Amino acid sequence: MHWYVVVPFVVMSMFAAVGGIVAIRTGWVLPWLRAKVFRPRLWGYASLLIAACLAVEMFDSPKTHFPFGDLGMAGTLIALSMVMVAGRPDRAR
Repeated sequence: MHWYVVVPFVVMSMFAAVGGIVAIRTGWVLPWLRAKVFRPRLWGYASLLIAACLAVEMFDSPKTHFPFGDLGMAGTLIALSMVMVAGRPDRAR
């Protein structure tokens, strides 16, 4: 991949990973997401999965015989479903 594609992926991946770690450790999420996130730890795990999938997708190229892009896309879809569940309130509420 070219550097002008890799650099934004690395930056986005690092921001997602830091946000996920903070959400898992402390339960803190960004201020504009607080009203939408009812389960911050699950949201943090989803954010870490998205960061890992962005890193995996950087290794996808026609020269590799392993479908890294497919793994990254599947993981991203799983992480997005986790984010959706993290935004739903508990049944007890």
